[in-house]
Parts: sequence; C-alpha cells; structure tokens
Amino acid sequence: MKKRWSLLLSIAAVAAASTTVFAGSRRSDPVEVYDIPEAGYSWARGSMAAARNSDDDVQGIGCELYGNSDYGVASCWARTATGKYLTCYTRVSEEMKLAVASITPSSYIEFQTIVGDPSHCGLILVRSSSEYELPR
Repeated sequence: MKKRWSLLLSIAAVAAASTTVFAGSRRSDPVEVYDIPEAGYSWARGSMAAARNSDDDVQGIGCELYGNSDYGVASCWARTATGKYLTCYTRVSEEMKLAVASITPSSYIEFQTIVGDPSHCGLILVRSSSEYELPR
C-alpha cells in the first residue's frame, strides 16, 4: 500500500513540475467530483479558469496552504455546478504542499482522498499549460 502511494506521489510531483506546451490547443475543464465506493475513495478535478468563467455561480475548485510554527497544511476543495462538494487536507506531504504552491489562476487541479480516510488527501496534482482556459 505504501509503495502505491509513493508511486502516486512521485507521479504527481513529476506532473506538477512539468510544463508541457500545446500550441494552439485549447480546453475547458469544468469541475467534476467522483465517488468510487468500490475503491473506497473520491476524487475531483477541473481548471480554476473554467470554473471562474462558467455560466453558473456554483462551481469552483482551489487549494490553500496555511501553517504555524509547528506544521503546515495543504487543503483542496471542489464544488460542481450541481453543488456536489469534496474537500481534503494533508499535514505531512511536502510534495503535495509544493504542488499547491505551484497553482496559478489558469491551473488544472486534481485531487484524491485516501482510502478509508476521506478527509485526508492521497494525491494532489496541478497542471499548468497553455492549453488551459485563461481567466476572463
């Protein structure tokens, strides 16, 4: 189980560090939240700009970093146009905190909860690319 999470975290770190360019390609990723009961976790995805530029006033996605002198926390949240909501946090993963710190106004965000502990993040992925919609 630890190897699986280590692999997922490594993939997320590489994805967060990469900046692939898709010249002329454009995409819009509205916020989506999925429950995977047979696997025991939930995940959410979407781009910040697509949520901001949407016609509804409900959907949104984002993450934040906060801390004190003892520890730091990264947390993410997502709400779909229909109001489905997911949130998670992590206090221990420096890699996830780095991913959150790399978010820009046009970033694509994906996060997943930990199996058996739906309040904790098991994965935070951030993509920055020219193909993602820009904020208006």
